[in-house]
Amino acid sequence: GTDEVVPVSSIPATVGGAVQIYKHPIDIVAATCLLPGSVDDLASFWQVLYAGQDCTSEVPPTRWDMDTWYSADTTVPGKSHARRAAFAHDVEMFDAGFFAIPPIEARAMDPHQRLLLQLGYQALHQAGLVTGLTPHRPEDDIGVFVGLSNNEFGQLTMTEPAKAGPFTLTGTAASLAANRISYTLGLQGPSMTVDTGTSSAHLALHLAYHSLCTDGGKAALVAAANLL
Repeated sequence: GTDEVVPVSSIPATVGGAVQIYKHPIDIVAATCLLPGSVDDLASFWQVLYAGQDCTSEVPPTRWDMDTWYSADTTVPGKSHARRAAFAHDVEMFDAGFFAIPPIEARAMDPHQRLLLQLGYQALHQAGLVTGLTPHRPEDDIGVFVGLSNNEFGQLTMTEPAKAGPFTLTGTAASLAANRISYTLGLQGPSMTVDTGTSSAHLALHLAYHSLCTDGGKAALVAAANLL
């Protein structure tokens, strides 16, 4: 009944026999993205990679007033010491009406949730799996696996608790990012958000593949986002 630490060399070699390796082929039938450098589809993504393009830019005035927050003196606290960054265009835009989300709820949603929902829908629509807000084939279970490790929006929201509302919890909880997609689009497969830091997207992909191989699902959406 007591736990004890044993050397690795004493662990029976048969433990390795419990590992099952899946070799089932899967098809990637659609992909979407929104990245700095006006990259909003795979064609522009590959073009940027091929050209070795610098996707950073001066801070747009729509983001913040650079003259207020910038200082070339790196010893000055509370200031930015760089005038350039990588900005994704129109990331603040969200078609709440299309997804039948009330404005008051949309305002409480983490930008990650909005971006994942929009791009997730685009990918599933390209794949022919959803049309409108209902699955194209209701009999198919479509899983949603999201990698997400940044929750700055939720942290900032909690600094002003007086402004919290009925949608604050569902709008800021990183754990609900995948569920937002599943619920809004009526998807009935597994739905989970994972956070393993910079490997979150890789784990989401691994779990989606494992689910397709073992749970008999017909399709899975893998998504990740990182906004600062």
